[in-house]
Amino acid sequence: MRNLHEQRREIAVNKLPIEPPHHKLNPTSQRARGLTSPFLATNQSLQVLPIDFDRRYLMICNNDPLGILYLTFGLAGVYGSGIVINPNGGYFLADYNCPTAQAFLVGSIALNQNVSITTA
Repeated sequence: MRNLHEQRREIAVNKLPIEPPHHKLNPTSQRARGLTSPFLATNQSLQVLPIDFDRRYLMICNNDPLGILYLTFGLAGVYGSGIVINPNGGYFLADYNCPTAQAFLVGSIALNQNVSITTA
């Protein structure tokens, strides 16, 4: 009968490596990381960001003087519900617990050209 040390060594040698699943999406579907890019928000729900399991930082800034933005994750946005991003420099910042789901924006005005998005 083998001792415990030999049994453990055999298990370690013959054990298959277990790798975590790699959730990679097509790089062309991702927003460029580390760059601030403008976005046109409307009064209908628009997808701002696709699913990205590697997202570590997200900032959405509303520089419009009048338009309020509503931000939702995972499901299409509805006017009046979600995270409110106020006008005149209001922003949403996620740098510690960053959501990886799709992000959607709905605005209170028809065209808001003063939205900037930064991801990393």
